[in-house]
Amino acid sequence: MQKYNFDRSIMKKVNTLEKAYLLGWIITDGYVNRTTIGIEAKEADKYTIRNTFESVFGNDIPPPRYRHRKDSYSKSLGKLLRPSKSVIQTINSVEVSLDIRTHLNLQPTEKKGKFVRLPNLKSKKLMWAMIRGVIEGDGTIRKMNNTQPI
Repeated sequence: MQKYNFDRSIMKKVNTLEKAYLLGWIITDGYVNRTTIGIEAKEADKYTIRNTFESVFGNDIPPPRYRHRKDSYSKSLGKLLRPSKSVIQTINSVEVSLDIRTHLNLQPTEKKGKFVRLPNLKSKKLMWAMIRGVIEGDGTIRKMNNTQPI
């Protein structure tokens, strides 16, 4: 018996605006591994992230977790990072994870990196919902060989 009761086949098809939006947000702020999908965002986004997951999976999902980061130095950014608090919402399901990986054209063992090919969704409305999810995460979209954000 599963701890949380949600439809594990819900992401087989991206056929609602909410699913497309979630997929877009996963592209930017999310992670996908063999058994779990999740999004980590600023604590200020805790209601948006929870509502997004509930709109797709229903109310019987794991509660969000919180991460506290102390002052730290980022070598890649070359600067000191201030303390922050983030919220993490996850879904633990091999089936959901595999479906998301399929939509993102990821191989079973491939990690989601900086560059992800956008999935081919059935309608312009779904594509725009996915783009809104991408913007929720990063705020910009860039073409591969272009330095101008969209």
